[in-house]
Amino acid sequence: MNPEENKHGMIHVGSSGMIRKMDQRLDLLNRLLNEIQHEVLARIDAEMARRYIKFPDSVDISIPQLIDTDAAEILADYKENLYLNGLTSLSPESAEVLARHEGGDLSLGGLTSLSVDVAEALARHNGLSLSLGGLTSLDPDVAEALAQHKKVFLFLDGLTSLSHEAAEALAQYKGLYLSLGGLNCLSLETVAALAQHEGMHLSLGGLTSLSFEAAEALAQHKGGNLSLGGLTSLNPEAAEALAQHKGVSLSLDGLTSLSPETAESLSQFKGDLSLRGLTSLSPETEEALAQYKGVLSLGGLTSLSLEIAKILLD
Repeated sequence: MNPEENKHGMIHVGSSGMIRKMDQRLDLLNRLLNEIQHEVLARIDAEMARRYIKFPDSVDISIPQLIDTDAAEILADYKENLYLNGLTSLSPESAEVLARHEGGDLSLGGLTSLSVDVAEALARHNGLSLSLGGLTSLDPDVAEALAQHKKVFLFLDGLTSLSHEAAEALAQYKGLYLSLGGLNCLSLETVAALAQHEGMHLSLGGLTSLSFEAAEALAQHKGGNLSLGGLTSLNPEAAEALAQHKGVSLSLDGLTSLSPETAESLSQFKGDLSLRGLTSLSPETEEALAQYKGVLSLGGLTSLSLEIAKILLD
């Protein structure tokens, strides 16, 4: 009997040669499977798109980096949100097709740059919102193309810098909501350009501080709502400048404290004022806010004085 076999004819586990061969075959099989899986996950083809339409909870289309035009044709008919945040490039043809999507949100957060052709195509998106959170900068001609987007929301929250020329182009956006939440430092010239935006809502949630000059420029904002939710502090002079904003509402929900002097300045604002980040108010600040005549939102307060309660109830 072979010494490597027992009396039942079975090979001993200790057969090192056989184990090495099995390990090599398993390694080869794993490499092949990984290559196949990588190739499959790298691209959305028509088959994956059809499976996603049928079983959206079982197919992840947010990972692949490329999309075939015929797959884009299929996904464009999907009636729900499309999150294609894995895509790192997009042809003008695929962008044109995806723009026909009417299901809601189209998110392309993996794109870090756009050609003018692709921007022009995406600007024709028929859904509720277009989100391009991977863009960190924007050429003026691309900004001009995106500004032609006519639907409700345009999210460009990945932008960390914006030239005066690009800001001028974006200010022409006629949709309801323009969000630029990644900008934390803007030149006065750029701020003045953005203030020309006439859409319903301008969000600059990345700004954490505001000079008097910048506040004065933003007060000229021609849209309805101005959101500065990233501000953590505000001096009385800048507050007085912002209070001249002629829009419908002013949101300062990032403020966690408010001096009586700043409160007095803000009380001059004629629209709706949101200060939801405040958890408490000094008696002096309450007294200053009591002079405010508009709709005041103080959802973060843990206690209310009679004077503030009257304002909220009116």
